[in-house]
Amino acid sequence: MKAASLSINSRPGAGEVDRVARQKFTKQELRHDAFAEGLAKFYGFLQERFLAVVAGVLILAVLVLGVIWVRHNQEQTRQEASQRMYQATQQYNAAAYSQALISFEELSDRYARTPEGRSAVYYAGACHLALGENDAAVVSFRKYLDAEPDGFYVKSARYGLGLALEASGKFEEATTVLASLIDGLEPGDPLYGQARMAQSRVLEKLGRMDEAISVLEPLVQSEDFQARQEAESRIAVLRARQSAAS
Repeated sequence: MKAASLSINSRPGAGEVDRVARQKFTKQELRHDAFAEGLAKFYGFLQERFLAVVAGVLILAVLVLGVIWVRHNQEQTRQEASQRMYQATQQYNAAAYSQALISFEELSDRYARTPEGRSAVYYAGACHLALGENDAAVVSFRKYLDAEPDGFYVKSARYGLGLALEASGKFEEATTVLASLIDGLEPGDPLYGQARMAQSRVLEKLGRMDEAISVLEPLVQSEDFQARQEAESRIAVLRARQSAAS
C-alpha cells in the first residue's frame, strides 16, 4: 500500500501541469516576439532608407535622361551644321564668295564646337582671299591653323596663308610659310606644283633669283606634263631676267 501511495503521490498534480504548460507557452511567445521584433527592425530600416533609395533612383533617372538629351541635342546640332555647310559650300563653288562668306561666318559662330564649324573658318579665309581681302584672309587662315593643327584643310590653309601674305606684300613671311608647306608635301600631292610656283614667285620678288630657279627644278622631272611645261617656261623667264639684271 505504501508503494502504491508513493506512486500516486509522485504524479504531478493539476496545478503543476498548468504551471509547466504556462512555462512552455511563454517560451513560444518569447520566440514569436523575437521574430516579430527582428521583422519590425528590418521594416524600420527599410523605411529609414526608403527616401535615400528613392532619391538615388531619381538622381540616376535624371542622369540617364540628361545623357540621352545631350546626345540627341548633339546629333541635331551636327545635322543642322552639316546642312548649313552644304549650302555654304554650294555658294562657294558657284563663286558667290560674298554670300558664302556670310554663311561660313555664321556657321563658325553658331556651330563652333562641330567639325563643320571649325572647317568654316578655313572656308572664310578662302572667301576673303578670293575677294581680295588679304589681311582678313591671313587672320582666318591663322585662326584655323591654330585651332586645327591636324585638320583636314591644314595644307590648303598654309597655301592660302602664303598667298594672302604675298598679296599683302609680306614676302618674308610668305616664303617662310610656303617653305614649311613644301617640306611636308610629296611630289604626287595636288599642291606640290602650286606651292613651288608660288614660292618661286615670292623669292623673285625678294630678289633671290637663284633660289627662285632652284625651287622649280624638281618640277622639271615631274610626270605631270603641264607642271613640267610651266616649270620649264618659268625657269627660262627667270634666267632671262637674271641675265638682264646682271
